[in-house]
Amino acid sequence: MGFSKKIKEDILVASARHCCVCHRFKGVKIEVHHILPKEQGGKDSFENAIALCFDCHSDAGHYNVKHPRGTKLSIDELKKHKATWFDAVKYNAIPQKEENLIHARYLITREFDIIKSISNRDLSRFPIDDCLLSDNQALDSFRELFREQNYRNLEVEHSIQIDPKEYSIKYPDAIILNIKDDESKSFFNERIPSISEIDKVCGSDKLSTFLSRNNIDAHNIAKVLTCYESECAGSGKF
Repeated sequence: MGFSKKIKEDILVASARHCCVCHRFKGVKIEVHHILPKEQGGKDSFENAIALCFDCHSDAGHYNVKHPRGTKLSIDELKKHKATWFDAVKYNAIPQKEENLIHARYLITREFDIIKSISNRDLSRFPIDDCLLSDNQALDSFRELFREQNYRNLEVEHSIQIDPKEYSIKYPDAIILNIKDDESKSFFNERIPSISEIDKVCGSDKLSTFLSRNNIDAHNIAKVLTCYESECAGSGKF
């Protein structure tokens, strides 16, 4: 008859789908094995069940009894392996194996189009070969964020009517940039806008709006470059 569905599930959960002998995570490549073979009176019980990968399963005691080399896994050894591994899983003490680690890194791009392409599962411009894209919640969020937006506004012009002296009083944190322009006699200020300014001026920019609503610091979203020219009061650029 074999193990019931519940016993198999309990064994796989208790082992976290790792082999109880070699401790490798095997996913679907794992089997629930009888510690004491049924031919020797072993029962279809939780106590007599152990999770083994294909390799360790083939090394278990009742396989290849005439095999000329090697020491097969005994019943007592299997029981000890099971108890030790189940405790490791229970107390979250699973040792990290390099082969089980997923390499992760942050990739930064200055091009909005690349992010949009990735959200649409297009990896043609992705800088790493042979990648797999997981269709998960994060990807769904990106796709929803960029669905109706074809570009991110890298620069938003917003005219202001305020002279340099008033500007310095209103925005004391503004930095005067040493940019010389003898022809137009222009001068420039740079500062970090407030979140309320970003929301007001960049309302059509979904990405900026999303960042501001998720408590990202303003300096990580935008900066203002204010240019004063002889023919106009000022031009603020985000």
